[in-house]
Amino acid sequence: MQNPITYATSDKVLQSYFRVFDDHAAQIIEACYNVDEDFAVEILTTKSKLYFNYDPLKLARENNSRSFLATKCVHKHLDKQWYGEVNNNGYPEYLIDLLILILCIVPPLIPVVAKCSNILALNKDEHDFVLLVDYFPLNNNGGKRSGYKNIAIPITEIIVHICMFSVIMEEVHEFYLYYKEKHASNSRYIIWKYFTDDKWNILDLAAILFYLVGFATRFVVHEPTFVASKIFMSIALFLWYVRMLHLFVAAERLGTKLLMIFNTMKDLQFFVCFILIFLIGYSVTSYSLLTTKQQVIWNETSDNNPSTTYELTQDGSGLWNWTIVRNVIDWGMWKVYGQVELLDHSQVDDNTLNGRY
Repeated sequence: MQNPITYATSDKVLQSYFRVFDDHAAQIIEACYNVDEDFAVEILTTKSKLYFNYDPLKLARENNSRSFLATKCVHKHLDKQWYGEVNNNGYPEYLIDLLILILCIVPPLIPVVAKCSNILALNKDEHDFVLLVDYFPLNNNGGKRSGYKNIAIPITEIIVHICMFSVIMEEVHEFYLYYKEKHASNSRYIIWKYFTDDKWNILDLAAILFYLVGFATRFVVHEPTFVASKIFMSIALFLWYVRMLHLFVAAERLGTKLLMIFNTMKDLQFFVCFILIFLIGYSVTSYSLLTTKQQVIWNETSDNNPSTTYELTQDGSGLWNWTIVRNVIDWGMWKVYGQVELLDHSQVDDNTLNGRY
């Protein structure tokens, strides 16, 4: 059995050697960084085939090499990871923040700015459906679209679809590159990690799926199908607007606040569940009481005594429809969050809810 004193001494010696090599590695990467910053940053993420596909940054992180991780080269790499491809080129920070805000409000300007300005070098364009005001059923009755006859859909919508399919192709290409890189390193659960490593990819997938469903159903000239198509398109539009929040991550002052809000939302999920429990309970019970008069009709008596005979609407069958769900949600939301009138309430199906007996 090894002497504990000898083992402790050798451990201290190894720790001292570790600190020495850590300092040497930090000095080497700093010297390289002072000569060529881009080349030094590239070295950090270059994998070595001789050492199990490890790169210097991963090795330093696993061994907790503090001196190496504290170098300017590593900080430069982390800044690039955080701010993406944003390069201020000497411009004031408030101008960059203002530009990001304008691009989020007016998304069609993104490709224009990316092409004509060197403030932002964007990896991909964000497209939305700002032209949905020109969204009509398929032209099968000889009408006009965008002022022209014999075209199926408006020209503005065609442009939107072209932009959206370019985004879809770009997302597919991005996934292909990710899959190719992970497959080369024999990684497992590649598809799962693609979405868990970057939560924005989940939002991209949801927006694309909603768009594709809306795109497929918009060519069916059928009123319910057209309504469903526009609903799916609207949901996709909302998701793409949320997706554009990713631009704010690149802003030095706004990015950290955005991440803080996202982390806070995770804790608020349980609170929202509690609110929904009380909201649904109140909505269903109060709405069921107020709609009793519409379902059970008591026959009037001549002496104003309580009636003992009644009739049921539609014989008590076929009363269910999905509009009831909308009415219950509308009733509960308005009553809990501001509206105080309990009777003579105008519902989403244009009927008036009157609970007087």
